[in-house]
Amino acid sequence: MVGMVNFLPLATSVVSAIITLLLWRQFITRRKLHQLVWAVSMSLFTLGAALEFLMNPVIMGPSETMVKIYYLSVAPQVSLLGTGVLLLISAKWGRRVLPVIVALSVLLIIVGGVTPIDLSDALDAFRLSVVLGIRDSAHSFPSSIRIMTVGLNIYGATTLIGGGILSYVKDKQRTYTLLFSVGGILNGIGGGLLGLSGNPDIFLEFELLGAIALFGGFLLSQRLMPQLGEALVAGSTAKTPFRFPLSRRLALAAVFGAIVFTSKLYAPPPVKDSVVVVQALLLGLGALLLTPLGATLVATIGGLLTASWRPDLALFTIVFAVGYGLLIDGLIWILRARRDHLEISARRFTTAVTLSTASIGLIAYGTTVTLGLLPRNLVAEVFILVGGTVSGLIGGYLAVIVWRRAAKHLVA
Repeated sequence: MVGMVNFLPLATSVVSAIITLLLWRQFITRRKLHQLVWAVSMSLFTLGAALEFLMNPVIMGPSETMVKIYYLSVAPQVSLLGTGVLLLISAKWGRRVLPVIVALSVLLIIVGGVTPIDLSDALDAFRLSVVLGIRDSAHSFPSSIRIMTVGLNIYGATTLIGGGILSYVKDKQRTYTLLFSVGGILNGIGGGLLGLSGNPDIFLEFELLGAIALFGGFLLSQRLMPQLGEALVAGSTAKTPFRFPLSRRLALAAVFGAIVFTSKLYAPPPVKDSVVVVQALLLGLGALLLTPLGATLVATIGGLLTASWRPDLALFTIVFAVGYGLLIDGLIWILRARRDHLEISARRFTTAVTLSTASIGLIAYGTTVTLGLLPRNLVAEVFILVGGTVSGLIGGYLAVIVWRRAAKHLVA
């Protein structure tokens, strides 16, 4: 029996692809060795996530070439990511270790590439899940390849997690390295839980969370917030609000959208459609940070990721997500909640987010009932109305607090 397509790897590959493009752009601009190492590493990560999606039997199915590319690229990816962090801690030691890691990675790829493997024992596992298929196909490689892979993975994970923490201890301005550590820990947890429970979805979910954490780390490493601070100071006398470059707007919106998606993974209906504090908060911040139509951009990305998780309801998910973002952006403008580039009216802004959240919940519920997708339920209607109103109030007010504190800190 062939399992259903899991779209989480596709979402992960999209997130990591954006990271990769930003890293290559950063390297081209600044020419730092650790940026080059990270760019190569995240290119391999993106390739691996894409292969996890493509090797599903319903899409392309596994092949010896695809399995080899996936398995033999994981260890170089992890070890290079860790070496990039080592370069931050000590450029001297990083430059000494890097040639060794590159040589071992090339040796692993060459030897593993020419070694024939037999996937016959793993095909049944692939029919259930790509993750289970990859796990079983690893036994097709000779022990020498597996030992080298494990060694590089252990070095990379240790350096990434420990090095991220140590780098922050040495320089408190490097808060982004803590997110690198979190990304490594989340991927490790996913692998550990897969071994304990045998549930492949757990591995993919933690892989996506790890990619989001790495995304946040790389975004902070580009000195995003200092640039915002300078822009906010200059914005007080400018005629038009500051706007991030398109690549930065998309990057930040992708992070917010991925967090919105993750926050709704485990919540059952109608909870996930009404208790949406995280979504209200991030769409509110998106409206303030990513003008114009920042909330709409964040909501669209979150909706696309959510649609990949539930393709049977993809159209409704995307339409209501975009509608939610448009409501927030539109009501903020109609109510004139934003006084200038720095100051906002807490009451009007919170009202805009609250009305949008309560309205979209009722509209979505009413539409699904009208189309016969859900039976009418008075308790659910009250829950959605109350939950949406409370979520909008809390999320909108938190967005005001975060914005005001961030703005004061940045201007100072």
